[in-house]
Amino acid sequence: MPEAAVRIADRQSENKQEEFETGTVSSFSLTDRLRLADAYDQEMYVDVADGTILERGDAEQIADKITEELALYGIVDPVSCEERSAAPFMAVSSENLDVALLWRCTLSDEYGVRMTVIIDDESGKMLEFLYYGSSDATPVNESGTGDIGAEAEKMRQFCEDYYGLKAIGGEYEEDTDYVSVPSAQVSFIDEKGSRITLHFSLDPWMKACWWS
Repeated sequence: MPEAAVRIADRQSENKQEEFETGTVSSFSLTDRLRLADAYDQEMYVDVADGTILERGDAEQIADKITEELALYGIVDPVSCEERSAAPFMAVSSENLDVALLWRCTLSDEYGVRMTVIIDDESGKMLEFLYYGSSDATPVNESGTGDIGAEAEKMRQFCEDYYGLKAIGGEYEEDTDYVSVPSAQVSFIDEKGSRITLHFSLDPWMKACWWS
């Protein structure tokens, strides 16, 4: 009897796991994935060929293209890529039981410039980025805190064009949670009317963006 009960419990847990994997992932919108990229608390690495839509080379090419697009908007400097890498991982939020397959792609050059991009495997969209400039290059924020408004405006324009989101008011607010570096936040709504907020920070050699 105890062994039979254990087998039944195992079978029930397997069914729940299968339902979780197929139901939760497929119902995710891009807005959900943007939020998850910052909110997940568990990270599990997976084999590159294990159930992915993108392949490693695809993810690296997307990271290259995203970096070029951000440079066109003046958000980052162009990266003369000498090295690139891409690694898939499962991002899991234990609070909401949300899960998505993401890619962490890194581009770097010989001068120490580095760009790390988190890409959604399903849509191929960038969810976050972190950019480091070089002490041998022009600072990304020459004028200090006075540039945060102009930088936030560039991010607003990029996000409207890239994600198809609509900025609420088209203005930015200084992010009081991050007082050590110039930081801002811009709110958007998606096609379903769901609100999502972009957080953007910069110091003389670093830029980062994430969503909540």
